[in-house]
Amino acid sequence: MELDFFRAEHDALLDLRQLLLASLDGSPDPVFAASLLKTMNRILVSHVEKEDAHLYPHLKRDRETALVAERFERELGGLATAWRTLMSEWPENRIALDWRGFGADTRPVMFLLAERARREEEELYPLLERWRAAA
Repeated sequence: MELDFFRAEHDALLDLRQLLLASLDGSPDPVFAASLLKTMNRILVSHVEKEDAHLYPHLKRDRETALVAERFERELGGLATAWRTLMSEWPENRIALDWRGFGADTRPVMFLLAERARREEEELYPLLERWRAAA
């Protein structure tokens, strides 16, 4: 699977993230926020499944890249837990009842999402490209 596809998904997630963060600073719009979260969830779940199926197995074939892949899975796995918690604890009706609380819980998860995308783009994907070029 080509890395351009994963990068495009990162771009889509980060664009949606920006929309969501901007909405948190405006008038409460729980319908819009919930819609953004659902769209992000669909992309993110699919993205992680594809990485697990197509990227990490390739990285784990080589000893050096396997260590990096395992470190990434450990260090960045916190996003999955935080994301599941956000999705389960903030349905649209609760967002409507507590817009500020939703914002307070959402911002740190959006930071984790951006950080994971950044680190994959800057560290993991170049490693995979180098490994592929050497193979």
